[in-house]
Amino acid sequence: MASYDCLRWSVGFISIVSMLIGIVGLAAGGAILNKNDLSALAIQDFIAITLLALGGAFFLAGISGCVGAKWKSTCCGVSFSIIFSLLSLILVAVGVAALIYSGKFNDQISGEKCRTGLFEDANKGADKAFELFCSADCDCDLDYAEYPSLTSMNKDAAFYVPSTTSATSVEKCPNYDAWTNEGDNDFVDDNLDFFKDIEKEFHCSGVCTFYPYYLFSGVDHTPAPTKSCSQGIADKVKDLARPFGIGAIIVGAIFFIFSICGYCMSCHPDRKDHHNFV
Repeated sequence: MASYDCLRWSVGFISIVSMLIGIVGLAAGGAILNKNDLSALAIQDFIAITLLALGGAFFLAGISGCVGAKWKSTCCGVSFSIIFSLLSLILVAVGVAALIYSGKFNDQISGEKCRTGLFEDANKGADKAFELFCSADCDCDLDYAEYPSLTSMNKDAAFYVPSTTSATSVEKCPNYDAWTNEGDNDFVDDNLDFFKDIEKEFHCSGVCTFYPYYLFSGVDHTPAPTKSCSQGIADKVKDLARPFGIGAIIVGAIFFIFSICGYCMSCHPDRKDHHNFV
């Protein structure tokens, strides 16, 4: 009898916590979904739907567990276990996928795959920016002598003119602005702030090809870029995906233990001494 009561209290406590998590998830998902400031690269809608789905699942599991523990309902107890079993499987699958993807993502953004895949539009905009910025079309406020690698990039020193009238970023180049208004080239212009933030966050320049100075956030921005932005993003994904994957697997294992507790409570022999509601 004591073991059965212990299972009931355990499931009841887990259920209450699950309901609270569900309420928070539903509230957060609803709040995000009501925002209308989504940019072209925003994933708030996906996050909102995910939070709503998880919040609903946690809340339903909590309700089922509370009813199963309080009124000894086999149906609700089993429902509690099934929901946590499914959540466990999903989390373990997501965790394993994250660990696998973290190792393969770098391959997907290297070489020709970068230029024709996920970063195709962004790379086209960055390459055009480097072509026009610090050129006959747009001189720039940069000391050419500090960047010896520019010699091999067919860049003429005559257009690197440190002065107050020279451009400090490509958005101040008239020809680049005209280029972004042609055809499908408006991707960069629509996401200019995103490009600036990426350069500052990862100290990077260029998308698939590394360029030795900043194109969008200002040539005077420090420290100097050290890698291409696709590599910066790949490094960040790897740093985040591994702990996320391991964490998801651990939480999935804990949820599986929760589901076992629910099954044990619903099928415990001492349950026959209690009310036998469906």
